Amino acid sequence: MYRKRGFTLLELIIVIIVIGILASLALPRYAKVTERARATEGKQLAGLIRNTQMQYYAQYSTYAPDLDTLDLNTTTRFFTVTIPATPNEENLGTVARNTVDAGAYASVYSIIAKTKGLNCTETKLGACADIGM
Repeated sequence: MYRKRGFTLLELIIVIIVIGILASLALPRYAKVTERARATEGKQLAGLIRNTQMQYYAQYSTYAPDLDTLDLNTTTRFFTVTIPATPNEENLGTVARNTVDAGAYASVYSIIAKTKGLNCTETKLGACADIGM
């Protein structure tokens, strides 16, 4: 007797549905993990600016008014760096998430010298918490 081999249409549909459910659960987690990695780049960039501003202050007794004075290459795809015209201990600069593909994770890191820390402000509630700040 001859037996047919293969999958039925119903079995294939069930497999596709299961894969779709798993993908719908995994994609939001993947987006958070990806954004945390990008946020780490922003935090490192902010730390670099803070350190170079402190070195500049130690040498000249004033903070650098722009990035050209600090002689830093801050070109990045995901963040924009700005330094205020008159930087002080409360605001040495900001590292802002570009709007290229920030989505729900648009955030700004303010660089503070006095506490040697970063202040994260968010445009959507929970964005700073999602990236670990």
